[in-house]
Amino acid sequence: MPKNGSARPNSPVQCRLHATIVPADVRRPATTPQEPDSVSVGSPGAPRRSLERRSVSSSLVLGLVRPSFVPPKPIRELRNLTRYRKAQIDERSREAQRLDKVLQDTGVKLSSVATDIQGNPARAMLEALVEGERDPEVLSEMALGRMRNKVPQLQEALVGRFGEHHALILRTILAKIDFLDTAICDISSEINKVIAPFGAELALLDTITGVNRRTAEALIAEIGVDMSRFPTSGHLASWAGMCPGNNESAHKRKSGGCRKGPKWLGVHLAEAASVTGRSKDTYLGAQQQRLSGRIGYGKANKAVGHSILVTASHILSNDVPHEDLGSDWFVKRRPEAHARRLAKQIEALGYSVEITPTAARHSQHTRLILGATPRAAVARPNQRGLHELSDQGCTYLGQ
Repeated sequence: MPKNGSARPNSPVQCRLHATIVPADVRRPATTPQEPDSVSVGSPGAPRRSLERRSVSSSLVLGLVRPSFVPPKPIRELRNLTRYRKAQIDERSREAQRLDKVLQDTGVKLSSVATDIQGNPARAMLEALVEGERDPEVLSEMALGRMRNKVPQLQEALVGRFGEHHALILRTILAKIDFLDTAICDISSEINKVIAPFGAELALLDTITGVNRRTAEALIAEIGVDMSRFPTSGHLASWAGMCPGNNESAHKRKSGGCRKGPKWLGVHLAEAASVTGRSKDTYLGAQQQRLSGRIGYGKANKAVGHSILVTASHILSNDVPHEDLGSDWFVKRRPEAHARRLAKQIEALGYSVEITPTAARHSQHTRLILGATPRAAVARPNQRGLHELSDQGCTYLGQ
């Protein structure tokens, strides 16, 4: 700035607050939406939002914008009911946890002895505590069935500092649990009426491993029964946010997380996948066990949920029940690779292995000839490996 304090023409003035004030004669004229479409979107001052609005509106007029998934009215009513029931079930679970927390605060360790603190014997003890009974011997005599064998442990667990304010809180929690049980029962009765027209689809979805009636009702409520809205099962999985994203730039694949899908659908699929992972001799159970060790339980649970959703899509599209492939499907798909893996395990024990195909009934069996090597330091091969070889139709001919 010159010494006389006047700013040079056509130059910004530096203020004490480090803000730049541009004179009006050098400012860029404001861009209006009436400018021609020849202005590129990336150039300075281009009407980006105006061009985007015109582009979207033109695509909509030409029918290039796909409509959102809006299920019919019966499905929307069913969806409202299943979501509200799920919310009440979650609230009941929270109240049950608060119940145990109050008991722990009083020093009453009923949950350490009783398997279910909401069962009939435990409920009778809790109601007696609320009414003012504090004698552990009297309370323990309310045990029924197999809990009678735990009467001495119950007497020790029921000794605590149960006060009047604890009784008030416990009484309120028990009353709320009873109210929620009634509400859940009423909502389930209404759901049975609304879902009656979809009884065939409900029965088919109930055949999927890990999917019970309640989960099947939620699946119908969230995705409907008309799978023609989705070109393929992959489109359905992508819409539901159950498949990995594709984040690639400059020929480099980056971490691609799943997109955000319907919250309630993801919750039901996660619960079904968790139950399926504990199943025995099933394809989905084997899938989760294979993936958990490599990518972790969370991602494996997501992958199993994806498989359940794809299975539901095929069932609703073809009107066929679910047929489980079995836990050995991954082995039967590539028996030669599995035989080579077992051979490497046996070679690690100090034996030489020769894999020779044999003519068998299914032409999928392999004959392994094992011979002891000079560096053999063990007396016999791995028994687990031999059992797996036997399951695959292989023959162990000795050392």
